[in-house]
Amino acid sequence: FIFSSDNGGETNVTSNTPLRGGKSQLYEGGIRVPMIVRWPGQVPPGQATNAYTTSTDFFPTLIDACDLDLPKKVEFDGTSVLGDWQGAKQRQAARDLHWHYPLEKPHFLGGSSAGAIRAGNWKLIEFFESGDLELYDLESDLGETNNVAEQHPQLVESLYARLLQWRGRVGARTCSSLQMTRSGNAIFEDAFSPELVSERWSSTDDYTVKNGELVRTDFSKESARIFLKKPEYKNVVVKFDFQFRGTNEIRFLTGTSGKYNAVIHIHKDRFFLQTAVDQTVPYFSAVHGICGFEFQENQWYTMTIEIAGDEVLAHIDREHFVYGQHPIIDRSRTYFAFQTESGGAALDNVQLLSANPLKEWEERRATFVEIQQNREPVEMTVRERWEYLKRNTHDLLYRNDSDYKNLVDQISATKQRQHKLFPEVFSTIKQVRKPLLEYRSQLAANDENYKALNKAINQAKQSQKRYVLEKHPELAALPSSQYAAEFERRRLLIANERAMLNLVEQQQTAERAMREAFPKLFISDKEIQAQQREARTRLKGDPEFQQLVKDVADLVRAEMNYRHQSNPELKMLWEQLFAKGKD
Repeated sequence: FIFSSDNGGETNVTSNTPLRGGKSQLYEGGIRVPMIVRWPGQVPPGQATNAYTTSTDFFPTLIDACDLDLPKKVEFDGTSVLGDWQGAKQRQAARDLHWHYPLEKPHFLGGSSAGAIRAGNWKLIEFFESGDLELYDLESDLGETNNVAEQHPQLVESLYARLLQWRGRVGARTCSSLQMTRSGNAIFEDAFSPELVSERWSSTDDYTVKNGELVRTDFSKESARIFLKKPEYKNVVVKFDFQFRGTNEIRFLTGTSGKYNAVIHIHKDRFFLQTAVDQTVPYFSAVHGICGFEFQENQWYTMTIEIAGDEVLAHIDREHFVYGQHPIIDRSRTYFAFQTESGGAALDNVQLLSANPLKEWEERRATFVEIQQNREPVEMTVRERWEYLKRNTHDLLYRNDSDYKNLVDQISATKQRQHKLFPEVFSTIKQVRKPLLEYRSQLAANDENYKALNKAINQAKQSQKRYVLEKHPELAALPSSQYAAEFERRRLLIANERAMLNLVEQQQTAERAMREAFPKLFISDKEIQAQQREARTRLKGDPEFQQLVKDVADLVRAEMNYRHQSNPELKMLWEQLFAKGKD
């Protein structure tokens, strides 16, 4: 029989004297608890021990007490203390105990986000929000009234290093405290636990759930996205853990009505907030608050994103954050997605929580803005700096300078006239392809040859799918979070089998016949651009065409000069890149 507790007493209803603090704190009043063990014939009654222990010791101790054999791969978080229970005279060597208590806001009982380590009679507490370190000698100061960190700097350094090593070893993650909002009910949560992964994620072989994590696969070498189906949210707190495992960029994307809204870009050496283009308003893309941070490979980090009204605050910890304020942010959102540049990334503990603005933010905002403005600039190439300033200057002037707005609107109107009069030259790739989609729909409804070829292609694809499932029937039992990626992995394993090659050849034969019968449907971007260049050449002698080209060029030049007058650094960077024939 084991009697113990999960934490110390609540100080508002009990006294923990002589211990300091109580529940929600890492002082002894919060973590030192009673423990009584009764085991007739095995544990001598009426004796006490000064050896310290913690709840993770129960499992290995009971395994030891029952003399059970476990597989070698089983790793214990604690240590067997059966000898201490039974009054062994030979004590085991002192060991480190660790505590990890991250909070996004102060506990209602008074506790704050912190971690601690105990080694022998020494105990070090780290307060995550302030970064303060406190050291206590529990043998002479059980009540933790005398912080002796300044008197023992080398011991503090050693204990803190061991605490950090332990956190890294076990993957203990520290979230950043909320600054702008207070979180509420969960709109969506997923820890990717086996059998509990949400069915609301889009199905894709670019992502799979493995070992309780959402992992980017390497089937594709291009960027790939996974999104949440049918989310609806506005003022929220978003949290997710992420890890670089080879990729160079991880993005979190929000959006609404088919438009991007706010995007968090995480690179290995920086992260930043970008608000997107939305011509329905219209707004232009802008980058907010680039923050340098050296993200290490195979190490977990937690990103916290607070969205309230027209503001976003994204932070890793109290020092590393990006802040942005933009009217495009102040709207309801129906898009929630992650994107990675390539294989080699992992995500975990995704949370989408409702939130309400904090009154304290009105006082805090100026401090965050000042820190961001005075932050050491992230190293950029000349071109990167020029593109960054050009984008932000364009958006800022358009929203705040009526003369510049009129100039940009003139360019837009003139380009629309170009497209109306000479669509063969000035249509975008998307505009060229739109009627082709309509043409395909007409063929699917009315053309028997198209129907037959399309059916042959689909039948060949289905035959390949059936072949994979016949070879690997266990795939049918997989959850949707794993099925697509595991199916692709198994397909690649049998891709060179003769039967599979024959099925692929059937598909390719049908596709070749489709391209030969309807070549218009398969025109490439390069072919479209070549046709536009040919049309431009034919129109060189058309005075109206030439005048429109000149009008747009003059307006674009005036727009650029306006930006340069507004931002001299932008002009200087442009001259470095493009003046006197430079690229």
